[in-house]
Amino acid sequence: MSTSTGEKPLLRVKDISVAFPVTGRGIVRRRIGSVRAVDGVSFELRQNETLGLVGETGSGKSTTALAVLRMLDLSGGRIEFDGHDITRLGRARMRRLRRGMQMIFQDPFASLNPRMRIGRILEEPLVVHGLTGDGRGSARRVDELLELVGLDSGTRDRFPHEFSGGQRQRISIARALAVSPKLLICDEPVSALDVSIQAQIINLLVDLKRRTGLALLFIAHDLALVRHISDRVAVMYAGRIVELADRDALYERPLHPYTQALLAAVPRPDPEVETARGIGLLPDEPPRSIDPALGCPFSLRCPKAMDVCRCETPPLRMRDARAVACHLYGPD
Repeated sequence: MSTSTGEKPLLRVKDISVAFPVTGRGIVRRRIGSVRAVDGVSFELRQNETLGLVGETGSGKSTTALAVLRMLDLSGGRIEFDGHDITRLGRARMRRLRRGMQMIFQDPFASLNPRMRIGRILEEPLVVHGLTGDGRGSARRVDELLELVGLDSGTRDRFPHEFSGGQRQRISIARALAVSPKLLICDEPVSALDVSIQAQIINLLVDLKRRTGLALLFIAHDLALVRHISDRVAVMYAGRIVELADRDALYERPLHPYTQALLAAVPRPDPEVETARGIGLLPDEPPRSIDPALGCPFSLRCPKAMDVCRCETPPLRMRDARAVACHLYGPD
């Protein structure tokens, strides 16, 4: 959906889809269907803006992030980054543009090479993108990156296993910042960390955004974290965005029944409230993504579902200065 100002977006995602083939058993392994992990997702992201992407496990959040980076092939749609159409760029041209878009992964221990010292890990992006210069310049850049994320320059000669989880994630952030990107995709960067460390990493990302003007695509399950760091929030369900709005508007008055259920499930520090709302706000499991039927994918779990919900897929359209995909709301 369009941004709220006339400013040209850094990232424009238009109706992208990602499908994975499902094959049968046996020698032939004939294709019997497809899993639509992402189905017609659209959004825009401006420089120095944070878009939070939330939803249940399997809703397509991480697949969307990988598709934006062109680490997965699209089944349809269009992606523009920094004024360039990257939908079908070749590997060489995509590598040059990928310098401007970097990713922080969920598990820092898995994403850092255990056999490489920290200094070498931080130098590697500079080597890949031809930014090394002389040896002293690379060393200075490594020290700058470590200082930027709150680590001592003496850590450059140590290995990843010698650090705590929070420190490893700081190193992952430093590696992502090594080539001075414009967009940072954060795929649940704090879910593997202790709660006290989560706050430190979130505050670090907020500070880096303020100092560098980065745009962030922040993926998470924790709605409280998303509210703290995001300017706008997109809610995904079954591979689609069902609501997209400014942070305060969405948290104060959610429109889509799925968004309402997600926010209602956030724990409250009040025993009476917890008892009154009961358990199991969303019955059943999310729908299968294999060749989904027509209609709203949330209709089988929605307490407000109507007959039209089971036969027509609601489009994502504007309502009260936000985008919502629900038959309960017509266009403004």
